Amino acid sequence: MEARNLSDKLGNEGGEVLQRLDGMGYDEAAKYVYGMAYPEWKQQHLKKASDAQMQKFNNSNNLWATFDKAVLAKRIQEDEKVHPGDSASTLPPMTTKNYVEEFLPPAIVEKLEAGAFQSLCTHLRERSEEVQNIDLMTVSGFCRNCLAKWMVVEARKLSENLRSTVSEKGLGILERLDGMGYDEAAQYVYGMGYPEWKKRYSKKASDDQMKRFNESKPIWAEHDKALLAKRSGQARANNSQAVDKPTAPVGTPSNSLLSNVCCQDVEEAAKTEPVKKKATSRTRELPPFEPPVPPTISFSLGILTVSDRAAAGKYITGDLSGPAVKEAVTGAVKSYGGYVKLQATEGAVVSDDSEAIQAKLREWADTLNLDFILTTGGTGFAARDVTPEATMEGKYTLLCFSQGLYADLNLTRVFWVQ
Repeated sequence: MEARNLSDKLGNEGGEVLQRLDGMGYDEAAKYVYGMAYPEWKQQHLKKASDAQMQKFNNSNNLWATFDKAVLAKRIQEDEKVHPGDSASTLPPMTTKNYVEEFLPPAIVEKLEAGAFQSLCTHLRERSEEVQNIDLMTVSGFCRNCLAKWMVVEARKLSENLRSTVSEKGLGILERLDGMGYDEAAQYVYGMGYPEWKKRYSKKASDDQMKRFNESKPIWAEHDKALLAKRSGQARANNSQAVDKPTAPVGTPSNSLLSNVCCQDVEEAAKTEPVKKKATSRTRELPPFEPPVPPTISFSLGILTVSDRAAAGKYITGDLSGPAVKEAVTGAVKSYGGYVKLQATEGAVVSDDSEAIQAKLREWADTLNLDFILTTGGTGFAARDVTPEATMEGKYTLLCFSQGLYADLNLTRVFWVQ
């Protein structure tokens, strides 16, 4: 996915790098991730799943990441030219070596890795309630906390690499890298502060979870606590001592997970007893204020495109407005960082016909019980524009009109299904 995104950004100026990005498919990426070709990895390491594993696997299908198969396919094949007429540019032949490391510059590989990391963080943020850290540690030996700590380690490495070449103007970057500790990285990975995430999503582990968690200790990731501490100005001046003698993190919350082993919750160990003031006749102690946690809202969505031509299949590209609306809604949902969740989405295209519109609204509202329906399309201000009337006749509430009343006579309508 990131190779495709980067290829699109580079455009025709990408040259040979563009060609190699377009020639990278799933097999090449998998070889980089697995450290060997997937069939070889499968032969060496894959184990037959138990019945219990298969049951859990099948029950988790609502959490699975989804991918567009068309995007994953190579854009060019071996010996195929990048652009017609360009005789000098052909895709390098496949070898037994790692395609990514052999044919892509390190700077491009880093961009691909960074994009994949962002996708992983987004994937986990959207599944904060369903995917607990303890389960991640049990199965894979790492969790969200590990991702944050690995980010800090990379910040230390980048700081060391830049130190000898950075100009005075770049000193601010070094200070920010050295001032980045576990808690700052965790806020990026979680999409919020760890204490807030824990209060909102963390669940008490069952006895079975704890048993499997403890049995998985041999595969747990370990981290150098010294590397995770923020560096002071003195530590930055003495690079060789920065790791051996870290300074105490400034402003680290008492419930930080700044520890050597992930998921080792050190809240109680880190807490210090507050100094209590003696109550007088004029004062009394109040409990600490804790802001309320916003509730998590989930809803199902229907997107109905009303268009004679789209319904008749007259557009070469097919319906574009429905997918555009879905993309906009999905982006808005993601921006809430887990507070809002889209459970299911239905989509359909009907002609500008009252009965067809009402039939689909009744199906979605009364049979599928969708929470929210968006309609897009219509002919604009014309006799064939029957969507508002069809909606109100169906006893559904018309909420609002939006988008381009005069630009292209294309109205987007929003309905709340009662």
